[in-house]
Amino acid sequence: MAAYARDVNGDNSGLLLRWVDKDGKERERPIAAKRLNDDAKGVIGELADGGLYIDPEYERFIMQYLARFNTDQRALAVTATGWQGECFVLAAGEVLKPDHITDRIVSYEAANSGTSIKGTLGQWQANNAKLCIGNPVLSFAVFLRLL
Repeated sequence: MAAYARDVNGDNSGLLLRWVDKDGKERERPIAAKRLNDDAKGVIGELADGGLYIDPEYERFIMQYLARFNTDQRALAVTATGWQGECFVLAAGEVLKPDHITDRIVSYEAANSGTSIKGTLGQWQANNAKLCIGNPVLSFAVFLRLL
């Protein structure tokens, strides 16, 4: 487990899990704490989808381990996309934040949304945002979409 996560109010607790899959790729996945009790099979399935195969004989022990594990590492959990203070959370869970914010930020919703990142901010600026220059209607439409 990489960190405990919770929102700015101390609610929406969960875990940030980290593992290395069979191809040697490091993976991370935030899991809301309520899912550890309500949706153990779903959590195990989600981890398997992420490359962490768990023998069905040991599923119960994995859930017990997650419930009992202790770490001093913390992450800030967000439960929605859009602006979260000074940070902007994209649908795929990527967080755009100023350099002075060093907290690890995770999104439970994005982890389960099935969305993914396609392209980079630079590509979006070069291919899409440039169309907004001198076009107040398009600029306003983009603004409304990002709200």
